[in-house]
Amino acid sequence: MPPVRVGYLALCLSMTTALLATPPLPRDAVARGVRVAGVAVGGMTAEQARAALGASAPGVVALGDERTWVISAEALGVELDAARGAGEALAVGRTGGCLQRWAGLISARLAAGGLAGHYGVDEAQARRALRRLAARVDRAPTPAHWSTGGGRRYMVLPVPGRLLQIEQTLRNVCAAAEQGAPGRVAMVVVDVHARASAEVVQGCGELLGEAATALPAGSRGANARVALRAMQGAAISPLGWLSVGETLLPIRPERGWVFGATGDQRVCLGGGAEIAAEVVRRAAQEAGMMVVRETLAGPLAAVTPLAGDLLIGNASAADALVVTEITGDRASVRIMGRHLPVSPAELGPRPEAASDGVTIALVGDVRPDGPVGEPGELGALLRAADLGVANLECPASHRGEPLACKLAPGEWAFRATPEQSRRCLKSWGIEAVSLANNHALDYGPEALADTLRVLHSDGVAAGGAGPDARAAWSPIVVDRGGLRVGVVCCVGADSLPQVAEFAAGAGRPGLAVVRVDDAHLDEACGELARRVRELRWQADVVMVSMHTGREATGTPTKAQRRLAHAAAEAGADLVIGHHPHRLQPVEIAAGCVIAYSLGNFIFPPAREKQAHTGVLVVHWGERGLLGVGVVPAVIEGRTPRVAKDMRLRRAIARELM
Repeated sequence: MPPVRVGYLALCLSMTTALLATPPLPRDAVARGVRVAGVAVGGMTAEQARAALGASAPGVVALGDERTWVISAEALGVELDAARGAGEALAVGRTGGCLQRWAGLISARLAAGGLAGHYGVDEAQARRALRRLAARVDRAPTPAHWSTGGGRRYMVLPVPGRLLQIEQTLRNVCAAAEQGAPGRVAMVVVDVHARASAEVVQGCGELLGEAATALPAGSRGANARVALRAMQGAAISPLGWLSVGETLLPIRPERGWVFGATGDQRVCLGGGAEIAAEVVRRAAQEAGMMVVRETLAGPLAAVTPLAGDLLIGNASAADALVVTEITGDRASVRIMGRHLPVSPAELGPRPEAASDGVTIALVGDVRPDGPVGEPGELGALLRAADLGVANLECPASHRGEPLACKLAPGEWAFRATPEQSRRCLKSWGIEAVSLANNHALDYGPEALADTLRVLHSDGVAAGGAGPDARAAWSPIVVDRGGLRVGVVCCVGADSLPQVAEFAAGAGRPGLAVVRVDDAHLDEACGELARRVRELRWQADVVMVSMHTGREATGTPTKAQRRLAHAAAEAGADLVIGHHPHRLQPVEIAAGCVIAYSLGNFIFPPAREKQAHTGVLVVHWGERGLLGVGVVPAVIEGRTPRVAKDMRLRRAIARELM
């Protein structure tokens, strides 16, 4: 028999043996290693879990004793997805050829997360799969509800995907792969607080403190309501602390935060949360609790819903509970608990601050071909961020001549010297730029090549342009704040005077171009989605920078919306637009932050509203999106400055809404 055929039969036999040798998992097993409130439980059957819970009905979360949580597989709510997701992570992450990966995928699915043998895990790919799983859990949340069993009542609390600890789960995956153990790979859950559990509620029957406040109209009142709802049922552990900021974070924009002006003149998604924090502070003080304010440093103050964090310390030996109520334009907060005869004198340690993650500051069009003023406050904000991103709206070169199509009426040719570009980008803290725009090729391919060399020598990452199509479409990938940030850059053909002359091709310098007319829009959306999915496996935070739309208008076009939503549905975390030279709305779609146009930044405005601008600050942590905020600004000459006038700030907020 030919050796190839023998090898093929041997491979099939080994695959079949591996599949048959994988023992089925018990259907009533609880995911091992589930970590809730710092206590690892699990490794038990559903029967044992019910016994520990003291209930006959599965699917409940309760305190096994005063300090230990017990959680069943049904209450976790994501166990089946978790097992399948971990299996997929192993299958796609294992080393070997196509047939080996295929065999691993089949075995993982048949075993619901089991492992057929020893695997070599590609951690980067496995991490992407787990992040996608967490996002999938968040997109299909299960509402909390009460359940009764064994004569007792329990609160069933689903676990959101943002609480799945990706890194620890990945370590579990790698350990299981190394051992080749046929078993379920546990997802690890962190920071599940005792919110509104039956035991806490039943033990908090006495009123300790109360406060009320009037809620203003408009966006600040709406955000105060969102914050109060987020704090409803927050438990303050005995001898411990409650961080109001942590209770409100991660800021999930789909919760209902809206743009508005805060009391200290900031404009952000969480403006108005300070009203809720203040009424909670008064109620806690009346309850005799310790209240500490902590300042938020750096750019985080621009993106969090509070100017500073508020910590509430519970020196009692019993739980306390925050109960909020909203009636019309009035809100009240009650601190419930138990009056004990003796209270300990010292509290436990304050909660540790969440990991910094990565803060990205984004601006619109930058044209450093003229005099630019000192960076000031906005420059300090960009420099303090982990990554500053802009659209560089001109080449940086001494060479080249304007393209013929750029000499036509209504067209413009821009160019900065390398010295101007270097000085501007460095002083303003811009470390990554998109060149996918209608001016990067104004002075031809020589000037474009010079621009790429200048940026590379200055350590500025660039995307969207290159010596050929492959280079033009290559994403920007940088490591910041312990996370990997990836950016796909493209330009819509609607913004170009001649598509053929600007689009990169095989051996032809140019830009990453998508055709956005009705005949090609579906194809463009598919192309962008494919690029996003590819980058999703390489980066923790995936951004899309797109240069398209209609100039001098504050309304996104159909093509802008279609492209942005296609990127969001493919897994993008952030979509940033430019080209209209106007601010356009910010929205949330499929968990993705979409800013259709950030307008001008360092760019002389032609009309009044083209002078409206700002810095979009987005913050990601290990749990995903932490904050989104806009620092409103106005362009004076060619230089953006923080907008101080309240009416102007509100006008900018309305444009972004």
